[in-house]
Amino acid sequence: MKPTSLNSKDIPRLEELKEGVCDSIINLTFKRVSGFGPSGAVVFGRKPSRHFVSGFLLPGFDPTGEDDETSDIRINTHGLDFALSKADHTQCTVSGTLAVYVRGLPEWEELTDKRYGMTPIFQPTAELRRKLKSAVRSRLEAWRNDRGQSASYPEYLNAKQEAYSAECRLVGLPAPNVNLEEVALQPNAQEVKEALNDNEADEAENAAEDAIYAQANTSIPDHLADPMPPPDIWVRVPVVLGPWNVDLAVDLKSRSEELSREIDLTIKKCVSDWLQSEDGRNRAFRGRKIVPSDCVSAQAWSIYLKECRSQVPHIDQLLPNPFGLKVNLQSSCDRRSKDASL
Repeated sequence: MKPTSLNSKDIPRLEELKEGVCDSIINLTFKRVSGFGPSGAVVFGRKPSRHFVSGFLLPGFDPTGEDDETSDIRINTHGLDFALSKADHTQCTVSGTLAVYVRGLPEWEELTDKRYGMTPIFQPTAELRRKLKSAVRSRLEAWRNDRGQSASYPEYLNAKQEAYSAECRLVGLPAPNVNLEEVALQPNAQEVKEALNDNEADEAENAAEDAIYAQANTSIPDHLADPMPPPDIWVRVPVVLGPWNVDLAVDLKSRSEELSREIDLTIKKCVSDWLQSEDGRNRAFRGRKIVPSDCVSAQAWSIYLKECRSQVPHIDQLLPNPFGLKVNLQSSCDRRSKDASL
């Protein structure tokens, strides 16, 4: 675009234009980082806590809330201070709006959209991965004995790739497409259990299972693949709270507990109402895992969704029980004015 000179008569109006542009940028940024507005209605491919950076609460590390430390990246408390005249106000009305995200099922178009990065990546079963590692280690030991100390590191990586590819072919798997330099050839579960006691063996066994695929691989036979949950999508469900009357002259601790219980019930009711809607019946997560054959075509995915939707969604699969969102009301004298309370 070719720059043009400003008309001197338009300069006084530029201040309003500048304010309008700044206001638009701030509002757009707020919506993007907090999930507010249409762009936050559905989150694809990851949890909302990893997608947004402001405007929402996360559970505390300590369930009691007593020993949690403040964290700029994991905020579990929001507060609001205000002053009331003691003479004119002993009661106030509280209301608010919020939203909760519940897990959902992706449509085929969403699953295959490269923007969302939700293409499933299946891995062999845990038992098969351990057998592959054991067989590859045996092949590499024979390769080292044959080559001695003369082999270079690139040659070792090439031998490792060939060993994995050969073992995968033997069991009917495609060749690995992950960076094998990052795959540790740790002892298999049986060897670990022989060397360690049971408690240590469980921990070591879990650490020994590395992924060998990093790209979509629906060609894995179902019986060789580890079933996995469908890729994440999260649907925003709005919640309206209140209005509630709060009498500052009574025990605020008891009133806080009452409101916390009402908040918990209101959130569950809003999610239950959403589950009864057409969108909720179609979208709600059911807990049914997927296998490679579910993801080979739109028709196969449609059959998977139909099987899921034939099951009644349960709110316990979507929300923690109790939800755990609490309100804490406190009142104290305002030191700046004897006629006001905070």
